[in-house]
Amino acid sequence: MVNAGGVVVAPPVGMGRHHATGGTVGGHIGYRWQIANSVFGLETQGNWADFKGSNANLAFAGVRDDSTLDAFGLFTGQVGYAWNNVLLYVRGGAAVVRDKYRVSDFATGLTIDNGSETRWGGTVGAGLEFGFAPNWSIGVEYDHLFMGRRDVDFFFSPGLVGVPVGTFAGTARIGQDVDIGLVRVNYRWGWRDRHDLLIDLRQNGAGSHQYPEPHRGIETLATGTRINSAIGFLSVHRLELVRRGSKESG
Repeated sequence: MVNAGGVVVAPPVGMGRHHATGGTVGGHIGYRWQIANSVFGLETQGNWADFKGSNANLAFAGVRDDSTLDAFGLFTGQVGYAWNNVLLYVRGGAAVVRDKYRVSDFATGLTIDNGSETRWGGTVGAGLEFGFAPNWSIGVEYDHLFMGRRDVDFFFSPGLVGVPVGTFAGTARIGQDVDIGLVRVNYRWGWRDRHDLLIDLRQNGAGSHQYPEPHRGIETLATGTRINSAIGFLSVHRLELVRRGSKESG
């Protein structure tokens, strides 16, 4: 869109696209409650990531474009259906990612310019959880992040002869979508819910000192007063720079 001389490039120059792959680890904490077979929840998730990719610049010979996504966060609501010890759910909300970009010389590896940003967007996803023990569950989840297109400023790097470090190099309009597959291990902690308390009171009133049976089925995953936490590991992932254009390197 804007080159180093402050001139608008029109029409924008397409510079290519690429996929980025890598791994991630993180955790989430949230709250779920269940009404009959319906489960509702709120959740916050944060992950460190290492998604990297590159492509040959289509506008400038001998130049390579690199991208790194090193962190992301999700803030979502959930709606699910539970039967026995299985929970199927969908979720949606806000997403935030941290991106770093680098333009380098193919032959020498010398960095020409770079840029970075924190980008907000939206997310939708779906998952399946299985309760395998009291307070424990394991699940798989897919999330798509709609990160849109943003203008990112680039600045010259150290090592370029005659160019002051940090000098404005240009602006790139970068589009990004992210597809993530997660394996999640969940531990639930909390206190006994109102239903448990009512049963205890009735039993005590009748002279019984027995406690109610442990929760079965999906109540291992979510009940009215349970808090959930988890650690997630990335299994399948795709980061795509949909369009890299409108930036002159010199």
